[in-house]
Amino acid sequence: MSSQYMTSGMRQYLFVDNFRGFTNTQVPIVDVNFLVGENSTGKTSLLSLLRLFSSPYIFMGSEFHGESDIQFGPFNEMVSVHAEDRSYFRIGFIAERIPIEKNDPNWVNGLLLTYIDHAGLPQISGITCVVGKTEIYLRWQDGRILFKFKQLGDITTADDMTRLIPVWIADHAGVGVELTELSLPDNLKTEGIPLFMITSMAAQVAAKTQAGPSKDASSFPFFMPFFGPPLVWIAPIRTKPRRTYDDPQTAFSSEGCKRQRKPSVPSMNLVMK
Repeated sequence: MSSQYMTSGMRQYLFVDNFRGFTNTQVPIVDVNFLVGENSTGKTSLLSLLRLFSSPYIFMGSEFHGESDIQFGPFNEMVSVHAEDRSYFRIGFIAERIPIEKNDPNWVNGLLLTYIDHAGLPQISGITCVVGKTEIYLRWQDGRILFKFKQLGDITTADDMTRLIPVWIADHAGVGVELTELSLPDNLKTEGIPLFMITSMAAQVAAKTQAGPSKDASSFPFFMPFFGPPLVWIAPIRTKPRRTYDDPQTAFSSEGCKRQRKPSVPSMNLVMK
């Protein structure tokens, strides 16, 4: 993927695993993206995920949801029907800001989320979040939140970070991972806490540990990745007709921007006696 096509200075990848028809799939995202394919090949699923990552709603709870105009259905409709293990699905995003001007900042962020079935709905079970050089992994287990953190070395590009995805997946699968329990305030329970609050609390622990007793690390870091400008929905290849009495406002729809029909007068059969 050449940077000459990225006028916004962003290199981005969407990662999808065990979700709908996708298995361990990385999709490069550029300034303008066209999804072309037959029905039921995943175009709608990818569009909805892009919409999800373009808003902060995915970080506002522990369940898998976005704004009200994004509907994914229950867990068993999200997890791949062809998977041998239908107990989970994973989605992720990696974004790198490429400097265009001399003084432009450069950064790379990464995110991997694993969801499991909870009463028919997807609920978070693991998250790996990378902001700058800090990587934090959290796992929800037996009513507790466990975590670990580390500083990344030579990870400067999105391509570098995509090579970490297999390591993140192994962490989420619980392969050889040593974790510490994250202490929460007494008035907070593990369920329903916004993800950005949990990642930020873990980042605060990491900052204090790295600073040591002689340095001040009392500030609360806001630890949530940024994935570039919001998605702008221009026009779909597939459209649905809209009824003449629908609301004139056109909301986002993964089925496409609905098309206005011309008003028509119902035909009547007149019987002469």
